[in-house]
Amino acid sequence: MIVTEKFKDVRLVGAPPSSIGKFADETDNWMWPRQTGDFALFRIYADKNNNPADYSNENLPYKPKYVLPISLNGIKENDFTMVYGFPGRTQEYLPMEAVRTLMNHTDPVRIELRKIRLDQMEQAMEHNDTVRIQYSSKHSSIKNGYTKWQGEILGLKRLNALGVKSQPEFDFYQWAKRILTLNIKKW
Repeated sequence: MIVTEKFKDVRLVGAPPSSIGKFADETDNWMWPRQTGDFALFRIYADKNNNPADYSNENLPYKPKYVLPISLNGIKENDFTMVYGFPGRTQEYLPMEAVRTLMNHTDPVRIELRKIRLDQMEQAMEHNDTVRIQYSSKHSSIKNGYTKWQGEILGLKRLNALGVKSQPEFDFYQWAKRILTLNIKKW
C-alpha cells in the first residue's frame, strides 16, 4: 500500500549558477564526460504539526519519518546505490535502413535548419542586449539539438552502426526465408 500526502509549500532553496555547466556559452549536454550543474534544491515546508499546509511564513521545514542516509566517507562493496534519471527513449533497435536515413537525411536536415536559425538569432543577439536576453533560452535549446545530431552522426559513423546492424538483419532474413520455404513445402 502506498500512502501519499500533497504538500503545497515547496520552496527553491538553492541552484548553481548556469555558468557551472556552460563553458564559453557551450553547453556540454551531448559531450562526454559531461560536466553540468543542471539541478536545483527544494525544501518542503509544513505546518507546526508537520502536516501539509498552504504557504505561510509560519511554516517550518518538513521533518520526514525517515531519510536515506548519505555518507561522505566513500563507498565500499555492496553499498546501496540509487541512480535516478529519465532516459526518455532509445533508437537502439532501429533497422539498418532507418539508421541510414537518420545519418544521411534526417539529421543533416535538422542540423542545417538549426544552423540557419542559430545564425539569424546570433546576428540579432550580437547587436542588442535585450534581444540577447530574450533569445538566450531559445538559442540554448536550438543549439542543444544542433550539437546532439552532429554528435549522433559522428558516433554512428565511428561505431560503424550500419555494418553492425547489417549482419543480424541478414541472418534474420536468411532464417525467415528458410522457415518460409520449409512451411511452403509442408503445404
